[in-house]
Amino acid sequence: MIEVRTNKSVTDGQSMKFDLITAWELIEHLPEAGFRVFCQNVLTHLDQGGLFVASISTTPDREWHRTVKPRVWWLRLFDEYKLQNHPEIVSWFRRQFVRGARFNAGGSFHVALTRTGDPAPRVPAMPFKETLIDLWHFSKPHRILREIVVGRK
Repeated sequence: MIEVRTNKSVTDGQSMKFDLITAWELIEHLPEAGFRVFCQNVLTHLDQGGLFVASISTTPDREWHRTVKPRVWWLRLFDEYKLQNHPEIVSWFRRQFVRGARFNAGGSFHVALTRTGDPAPRVPAMPFKETLIDLWHFSKPHRILREIVVGRK
């Protein structure tokens, strides 16, 4: 069982602050009762202008996923706790996340959150060549060619 508690990590009497906090394969495992403390911990340790990036599964798993809700429910929850999603940051990463369609993890999605009112980090322009490479990696033609040449998926 996962229990969410307030984190007492401090440096010089002050809570530690981070520019980036991530949570991969975590949030859906928490009980709903723990979200208030979880979000408070994120806000306590997220520096001004910092980013909280996470993957969230919406796929039922009776044994492990304690909170299975649709995407819109999660976005409302974060909004309620004063965390604002930035889809433009999520889309910048395209399919290069730890979890997602690229890794056959359907039913999951990503969020890139800041404190409500904080400006989001600037999304850099993606050069055309890098865009093509990103689209090619793990595409269906790439997987087929790789299987032919290398002999594995």
